[in-house]
Amino acid sequence: MGDKKVIVKKKPETPVKKNEKDKSTIFHNRENYFLGNNRDKKITIILLNEKQVSGILQDIDMYRLGLLRDDKVIWYYKHAVQGYFAGE
Repeated sequence: MGDKKVIVKKKPETPVKKNEKDKSTIFHNRENYFLGNNRDKKITIILLNEKQVSGILQDIDMYRLGLLRDDKVIWYYKHAVQGYFAGE
């Protein structure tokens, strides 16, 4: 019988110029710079519900921050963090 093959072509991706930077890339670079420089130091994070949480920045992974508070590491998802600053 006559089985027909269907070929689906992907649209070509638009090339990104080297001198153009994505704003999210710039944000993540700043975020990584801040978090890397303040590891094992006291920071305050501001959650989306406006609550401020302070602790020692113990660990960082791709999606979470680990703050040492009351001798326990408490994990916060990065997408739930509105901002952060060093000290206090």
